[in-house]
Amino acid sequence: MSTGRDTDKQTVKEGGDTCTMDLPTVQTPPSGGDSNLFNILLARIEVLGKEFNAVRNDINNISSENKALSKVVANSSSEIKASINHMKENFKKFNQELNKLTQDNRILKKEIELLRSQIASNNQSIYRNTIKISNVPAGQNENLIDLLKKICSLIQFEFNPSDIDAIYRKKSRYTRFEPIIVVSFLKNGDKSKFLKLRKLKGEISTTDIDPSFKKSIVYFSEYMSPWNLRLYSEARQLRQKGLIQHLWFRNGRILVRINTTSPVTVINSVEDLKQFQPAVFKGALSQGVENLIHTEDDYEDGQAVTSPAPPKTQKKKRKALQQSPSTSSLHDFFFRPRSGSTST
Repeated sequence: MSTGRDTDKQTVKEGGDTCTMDLPTVQTPPSGGDSNLFNILLARIEVLGKEFNAVRNDINNISSENKALSKVVANSSSEIKASINHMKENFKKFNQELNKLTQDNRILKKEIELLRSQIASNNQSIYRNTIKISNVPAGQNENLIDLLKKICSLIQFEFNPSDIDAIYRKKSRYTRFEPIIVVSFLKNGDKSKFLKLRKLKGEISTTDIDPSFKKSIVYFSEYMSPWNLRLYSEARQLRQKGLIQHLWFRNGRILVRINTTSPVTVINSVEDLKQFQPAVFKGALSQGVENLIHTEDDYEDGQAVTSPAPPKTQKKKRKALQQSPSTSSLHDFFFRPRSGSTST
């Protein structure tokens, strides 16, 4: 029976028996179309083998590169760690220096505030014996000495021209306010006595001084230095906000009370005000007295009258006297002539 394939006959002896087996022969490549297909498959297999070898080579190269890169990364990691440690040390050092600078800055701020307080005290000492009288109408040819004499008579203060160092009006920048009258006593005791008697007298009106004046309240207060003037203005904002109840100026000092039972606090600098409300005073007085507000209140008994700030220097004070034709000085009458003053 034919199986459709070529076989070779082979005789095999096993033991005493002999048998014949059909063995397949090796097929030769087919001819014709089958041969072409076989060749194409072989060619593709060869191409795939080459590509596989190329991929394997690439993998080997990448592996080598990765090993080299790992070494670089390891070295870089060591350098980075060293740099980070160095930065940490520097940061620690800089932080220590910053803390020291911060501490030094706090000390300097305190010293600056102390110096400002001392300067403010020294500036106020110039006006230690000086008062101001506000809201008195100014006349064309008024005699300030006679006017002061009438006021002294009203409060029962013994008027002695020799106890007065100077009296003059200070021109106001604001036309809606009468120029204030500045009175400088020779003795602080006389100034204090004058203000005390005025307080005992109670309210004084312009018609009490001169019936021809338009009636309005006359205010008396100690004369403030520019620094205290601004400081008082800041404290007054606290009172308006209800953070403090009592605020007054006496003997050259600004005094406050949170309420009627709290102790009196002396305000020497803006730092003293920060304890009541720190956020209000950020940089409030950092510009010094050059940019002061040119208004002030009458600080006694809570009554307010706006008037310009006092002169900053004696030179400016003399200049103001020279510009004021209504200025009077008792030295024109009793002592040596004063520079920049005129008699009336």
